[in-house]
Amino acid sequence: MVTNGGTSGSADQKAFTPDLSQAERFSQEGSDGDSSAEHRVVSYLRSLGIAEERIRKAQAEGSLDVLALEAILLPPGPRYSLEEAARATGIPGDIGIRIWRSLGFPEPRSLDETILTDEDVEMLAVAKRYLDRGVDPELLVQFVRTLGFSLSRIADAEIAAVGAMGEGLLGREISERMASRAAERPVEEVFAEVVRERVSEMARLLDYGHRRHLIFAARREINWQPGSRAGVEAGVVGFADMVGFTAMSQQLDAVELAVTVEKFGSLASDVVGMEGGRVIKMIGDEVMFVFEEAADAARAALDLADAYSADRDLSTVRVGLASGDLLVLDGDYYGPVVNLASRIVNIALPGTVVVSESMRDELDGREEFELKPVRPRRLKGIGVVRLWVLRRRGSQQRGITAQDLRQIGAQAVAEILGEGI
Repeated sequence: MVTNGGTSGSADQKAFTPDLSQAERFSQEGSDGDSSAEHRVVSYLRSLGIAEERIRKAQAEGSLDVLALEAILLPPGPRYSLEEAARATGIPGDIGIRIWRSLGFPEPRSLDETILTDEDVEMLAVAKRYLDRGVDPELLVQFVRTLGFSLSRIADAEIAAVGAMGEGLLGREISERMASRAAERPVEEVFAEVVRERVSEMARLLDYGHRRHLIFAARREINWQPGSRAGVEAGVVGFADMVGFTAMSQQLDAVELAVTVEKFGSLASDVVGMEGGRVIKMIGDEVMFVFEEAADAARAALDLADAYSADRDLSTVRVGLASGDLLVLDGDYYGPVVNLASRIVNIALPGTVVVSESMRDELDGREEFELKPVRPRRLKGIGVVRLWVLRRRGSQQRGITAQDLRQIGAQAVAEILGEGI
C-alpha cells in the first residue's frame, strides 16, 4: 500500500523504488547541476509551506522522506500543543495526553510542544463529544488504546506487504502516469497524487472491514454483561503450537524465519476460517482461535494437524481444545477455559489434538470422532485434569517418535516435582 511508498520519497531511501536511480525517481538532471533528489525534495517541501527549521532538521536526521510523507498526509503540519488543543476542544488535559499516548504516538517533551495538526485537534474534539455523551473516560482511553494497537499493526503490515512486492511497483506507476500526460509534470506532484490515492484506497478498505466486523460484534454483544465492556460467550477456544520452533529459528535466517511465521499464520487462518471459526491472535509460534460449536472446532483442529504435517516447509503442530464460558474483552478472550486450553497444548504430542473433559462430553456420540483417554495430568495453576486425544474415526494411530519420548519425559519430571505442565 501507500505508506512505504510515501515514506520513501527521498533519494537515499532505496525502499521507494529500488529499481530506479535517484535521477529517475525525482527528475532529469538540470543544466545547473543542482537538481539532485534531495534538492528536489527540499524544493517540494518548501512549496508546501514547510518551515525551514523542520526541513534542516530532517536533512540532518536523514528523514526528508518521512517529512515529505507527513506533509502529504497531514497538511498543514503541526500547529498546536496538547495544552492548546485541550483549551480549544474543552477536553481535560490529562485525558487528552492519555488519548494521544494510548494511540501509540510519541510522547511530547512537554505539554506546550507543538506536535498537533488541525486534524489531530478535530479528533480530540470527537473524543470530547464522547465524553459529553456520558462515556466513561477510562472506557474511552481503553477503546483508543485498542484502536491504536490495531492500527499500528495494520500500518506495519502495510509497509511489509509493499516491501515484499517491491517498491518498483509504485515507481512504475509514477513513471507510467508521467509518460501518459502530454505536459511534463514534476515527479513530486505525481508521487503525492499516488500517495493520496493509495491512502484513500486503504481508508475505504478499513471502513468496509470496520462496518462488517461491527455487525458481527453487535451480534456477539447480546451475551455481554449489562453496563460492562466485557461479555461471556459459551464456546470453544483452541491453541495450535508449532513444534520445534525454537530450534528451527536458530537454523533459519531472518527472511526465512519471517516466511515460515507468515505461512504458519496464513495456513491457520485459512483452516480455521473454512470451518467457521475465528483466529484471535498470533503469539509467536502459537495461534489462538475460537469456535461456537465443538464439532466445528474439532474438525478444524484435526485439519490443522494434518495440514502442517503435510507441509514440508513447516514443522508439525500440536493442538489443545477446551470448551465452556469464555470472557470476552476488547476482542480478546480470557478466563479459566482459555488458561486450560493454553496448558493442554503443552500436553499434546506433535501432530496430535488433545481436548478437555468438557469437549469430550460435547463430542461424545459423534460418529466422525474417536476419543482416547490419557492418564490424568497435573497442569500448572489448574490442578489434575482428565484429557482425551481426539482422532478421526478409523484413522491410523500416530507412531511415537524420539521427540515424543523426550516430551513425555519432561512432562513426567515436571509432574513429579509438583510443578505441573
